[in-house]
Amino acid sequence: MPSVVIVIGEGSYRALNAMTERLADACENLGAKVLRIDADFVGARGSDERVIHDVEAFSPDLFIGMNLTGITRLTGRWIPEVLRNPCLSWMVDHPAYYLSGGSPLYQLRNLPNYHVACVDPAHLKFLERFYPKDRLHFLPHASVDPVANPIGYEDRIPSAVMTAGLGNVQALAEDAWNRDTPAGP
Repeated sequence: MPSVVIVIGEGSYRALNAMTERLADACENLGAKVLRIDADFVGARGSDERVIHDVEAFSPDLFIGMNLTGITRLTGRWIPEVLRNPCLSWMVDHPAYYLSGGSPLYQLRNLPNYHVACVDPAHLKFLERFYPKDRLHFLPHASVDPVANPIGYEDRIPSAVMTAGLGNVQALAEDAWNRDTPAGP
């Protein structure tokens, strides 16, 4: 039976938390053993040895963190360095926002067991500049019945309005890469 560790929770990002919970449920429904780890516990003072012990004792086939959640330093090493089994960062946001020199997305790019999945093929294309293609994966958002059968636009009553800035993500990423790596890409 396959086993999966899934890190859940990132404070204020409730939509991502719900998606991660559903991912854990789906893995269980498919017959996998799932160890759910609270992201607030990973990285909390004094928790390093306990997290390492719990995860190693569970002996997972795969470790999953959303938007780098849980892909953190434990006892001075990144979780993928500690575990040596496949670790996946499922990037829901554009990876450029996480591409700074201190980020695991940057630090772990040469580690063979560290994989990155994106929900947008354009994000993968962007990452191909920095990552081996065999460790990049396209995983679109999952959905559930209410989303699969949407309400028509004419029948919707908006309960929230989202405002966002339109920035040049490519320039942001190139700036981060050039600033944090002396040799550039």
